[in-house]
Amino acid sequence: MLRGYIGHKNKMPRNIEVVEINLNSSIQIKSSAETIFEVVSNHVGTPNWVEKVKHVSLLKDGKTVNGLGTIRKVVFKPLFWTTVEEEVVSYTENEHFHYKVISKMPGLIEHLGKWEVVPMENDIVEVHWKVYFKFKKKHWFKFFMNSFSESFKSVQEEALAKLKEQLAKA
Repeated sequence: MLRGYIGHKNKMPRNIEVVEINLNSSIQIKSSAETIFEVVSNHVGTPNWVEKVKHVSLLKDGKTVNGLGTIRKVVFKPLFWTTVEEEVVSYTENEHFHYKVISKMPGLIEHLGKWEVVPMENDIVEVHWKVYFKFKKKHWFKFFMNSFSESFKSVQEEALAKLKEQLAKA
């Protein structure tokens, strides 16, 4: 149960039923953490390795290039996927950035995406893309939750594979 509604007080009932979705994908890449982080944190370049993203534009610069406070608009290729605005809410260069959806998305209550770059041994870096969604259980979008989850999970896995492929060629 969620008590209240983040960012929109008094617009939602006090107690609502929710559906939580956690989608986590990881891959190991032979590269430097700096090189990988440069690619994944280059928001405008996202369509180069995330096939389902049509276009990303920066709406507001952060404290550093692509860093904390950056607001981006993400336009997706799939027909019924909502264009979203996201804000970078945590950022440590060459380690991680976290972002949340700040625009309206059908049924969405809460969201947090995390990119984490973890150096391992022998020039191997583990890259994690974790996404958490919290949706209203009683909303028209509930009919698409399962297919959305499966589709988004495949987007994550395909994107990480393409990232690894591109970095291997570099």
